[in-house]
Amino acid sequence: MSASWTVDDEYMLGPSLLVAPLFTGQAKRKVYLPRGDRYDFWTGERQEGSRAIEVSQPVDRIPVFVKGGTLLPIAKPVERVGPETVFEVTVRAYGPRPAPFALQDDDGVTFDFERGARSRVELRWDGRAGSVARSGGYTGPSRYRIVGWEAIGAER
Repeated sequence: MSASWTVDDEYMLGPSLLVAPLFTGQAKRKVYLPRGDRYDFWTGERQEGSRAIEVSQPVDRIPVFVKGGTLLPIAKPVERVGPETVFEVTVRAYGPRPAPFALQDDDGVTFDFERGARSRVELRWDGRAGSVARSGGYTGPSRYRIVGWEAIGAER
């Protein structure tokens, strides 16, 4: 049985983000990191997995660790989402060889995506730079604008 099966106060958010909240009155806590490299979301510090570490965070930050090999698109917050909204996205590349990541794109208003009016926006990192490739049946303006790439634990 894996040691992670007995942990009941942290969770995975999707396949790549490990969330380990601090609870009322806690200034620090132990976090079990699964196998593989994990990167502190806030600092980028690399940690080896398959072990427990002790973490502390300011009260306004939740401890979050990103699995090595992840491309993580992070959109700038918006006040509201409407038909004209374009998300400004910074892509973080965690580790030396992150897997591609795909965003889905459509007009954001109609159900035309059900009839093929959608596109796949594929993000890739080659170890030095990022690239974006778009394919699919949606030909309107993209709802994503990639504004930057950050290498975290990757060769530049």
